[in-house]
Amino acid sequence: IEGHSRGAAGAIHYYLKYPGLSSSIVGMGYVSDYTLVNNFLLGQNNLEILKGESTPLRLEIGTEDSFVRTKNRRASFEMHQFLKENEIDHSFDILHGVEHGFDTYWNYYSDEGMLNGLSHLKFHERSRNCR
Repeated sequence: IEGHSRGAAGAIHYYLKYPGLSSSIVGMGYVSDYTLVNNFLLGQNNLEILKGESTPLRLEIGTEDSFVRTKNRRASFEMHQFLKENEIDHSFDILHGVEHGFDTYWNYYSDEGMLNGLSHLKFHERSRNCR
């Protein structure tokens, strides 16, 4: 499952509600602060499964995201903190220069020197083959 903005909120929601259902999750630009309380409750309810779950989860937020910069949206950062404090394996990447638009996430060049969108596909493919 891969989602951007509200889609990221949905992808994370399903990850927390149905641990192990998907082989990998990517949440880009998760700025839907209004979903945090419910997602934290889901995470707490499924904490033991999530701690043992090997579903790779990747969160990304851009340094230039307008919702973060002008509206102080903190969902990505707070979800990362929740996962970290509860020892739920995940990665959290802050992408330099990336704005909120889907295209800026997809067209960002990853550390691997490839378009981030292609990096996501590679991430999903590796995860799918590990299950």
